[in-house]
Amino acid sequence: MQSFRRTQEATKHHLLMDFDGCLPIYINLSDGKLNDAKAAKEIILPAKNGVVADRTYIDFRNLYRWHKTNSYFIIRLKKSTLTSGSCLKTDINICL
Repeated sequence: MQSFRRTQEATKHHLLMDFDGCLPIYINLSDGKLNDAKAAKEIILPAKNGVVADRTYIDFRNLYRWHKTNSYFIIRLKKSTLTSGSCLKTDINICL
């Protein structure tokens, strides 16, 4: 019988890309234990930029900080974020 390692090692890479120059302007390499929302707080988003992220980045204070720099973001919401009958104010109203 073959034995397997009980521990796993991982790294996470958080990048902020400059799409005009196709180069990263921010790179955060961390161990796999760093929470994604905490890593996103360290990103200083330049004005009028966009973010595409997964639902683990939902931190409304951080999203509001990005919003104040006239940046936009596309983030997939968790099912538990909104309840039935509630509305989310965006460029368009999304009602569940």
